[in-house]
Amino acid sequence: MFSLNNASCLMPTTGAGPQLFAATLQYFAAAQCLLNHDTLPESNVANFQSFDFIIIGGGTAGSVVARRLSEVKGWKILLVEAGGDPPVESHTPGLDNTMADSEFNWKSVSTNNGPIDQAIVNGSIKLSRGKMFGGSSSLNEMHYIRGHDADFQKWFDAGNEDWSLDDVHRCFKKAESLQSIKLLKDPTINKFYGKEGPIVINRFNSTKRDSTNGVLKACHEVGINYVPDLNVAGLMGCGIVTATAADGVRQSTNTGYLEPIKNRWNLKILKHAFARKILITNDSKLAFGVQVEKDGRILTFYSTHEVILSAGAVNTPQLLMLSGIGPKEHLSSKNIPCLVDSPMVGQNLQDHLVIPITVYGDGPDKKTEKEKHYDILKLAPEVTDIRPLQTTESCGVP
Repeated sequence: MFSLNNASCLMPTTGAGPQLFAATLQYFAAAQCLLNHDTLPESNVANFQSFDFIIIGGGTAGSVVARRLSEVKGWKILLVEAGGDPPVESHTPGLDNTMADSEFNWKSVSTNNGPIDQAIVNGSIKLSRGKMFGGSSSLNEMHYIRGHDADFQKWFDAGNEDWSLDDVHRCFKKAESLQSIKLLKDPTINKFYGKEGPIVINRFNSTKRDSTNGVLKACHEVGINYVPDLNVAGLMGCGIVTATAADGVRQSTNTGYLEPIKNRWNLKILKHAFARKILITNDSKLAFGVQVEKDGRILTFYSTHEVILSAGAVNTPQLLMLSGIGPKEHLSSKNIPCLVDSPMVGQNLQDHLVIPITVYGDGPDKKTEKEKHYDILKLAPEVTDIRPLQTTESCGVP
């Protein structure tokens, strides 16, 4: 192994080689600044301060709610987030796996309940969830799948009138900004997506298009039809997924909703603040504030309008139960006074299923000009349409 521990100082030189080497090091050191993103300023909030609305969780949903509510100038909003600003790895496509065991992931683990996940060691799985602004939209693989109309229709049929298909599609289009030139040329796809929303919808740049086309052709040969866009096709067929990425950078609800309004006077932001309890009146059962732990202190904040929970699929029901809302028998077993007996709180968790498939081939490894020079080009994304680690495509098959 080469070591510089005992190396003597380099001799002065005027040669072109050492100068080029030094310039290269300087370039890559300066390029680190290009990876930086805006950070959200933390507000100076006093204990026992009152707000019109308190939002627990600045993740995928909370970021959107904070932006919408703070548009009303007469309202004061407090956004409480257990994490902080996303790291560089969050903004770079392909590096999401490096955050799996980091402070930016809640790192929850499911409990072995007997019938589920028995093929996995200990019968439990890791539940990856973002612990930062943008939540899991700052941590996921950026595949943009709207969801199936049949699921939204079931919610509407169950009595949730705000979840009609027309309303759902309108809200999706309000959030979207389709920027893929290829998809925009298709009249059906162009009409389906929004064009002026804060979240960019695009396609990953790829140097492996031939490999992707081979997989799509194989799917077609076994009867799975190719579709130009999976969302438009109702998730039926095979195709290349759209992504929340722009110019080689992740698009999250943090970058799309929070960063542009970070200096709004009526939006106060608390980082690394963990909500411990919702304050609820005993008689009317109305929420009037929250208790938050920050820097080892318990702080109390009051709300004159609403306390909004957007802490995610795991932490939201947990916070409800810690506050006395949930299955009475379970709360009693934890010595938590039950204010509202709600048996379904903390039940019926569902997540989407992903089955990765590795395809091996014995054909020649043909490389395009981009692939031949990828190791060099990937280091300079600003001068090429190739972006770091965006070398593969995903095919969606229901």
